[in-house]
Amino acid sequence: RAVATGLLDGLAAAAVARGATRMLLEVRRDNAPALVLYRRAGAARIATRADYYGPGADALVLELALGATGPGPTGRPGAAEGER
Repeated sequence: RAVATGLLDGLAAAAVARGATRMLLEVRRDNAPALVLYRRAGAARIATRADYYGPGADALVLELALGATGPGPTGRPGAAEGER
């Protein structure tokens, strides 16, 4: 888990350094470890792509707001509480 969190944090920091204010993430609906990682970072679901990976295998599109302190609107976990 620490490696994945470090990679996500590094990508977010690089994106912020280049002026990005958000990241779009795509994950297969049944990829529980990735969903936990992204939600802990504060990502919120913004769309679903039905059958993206094949029949019955949907993709979720998540948005991660980037702030000066890293992933999430304030750099804190749990920012995805209002997700659809």
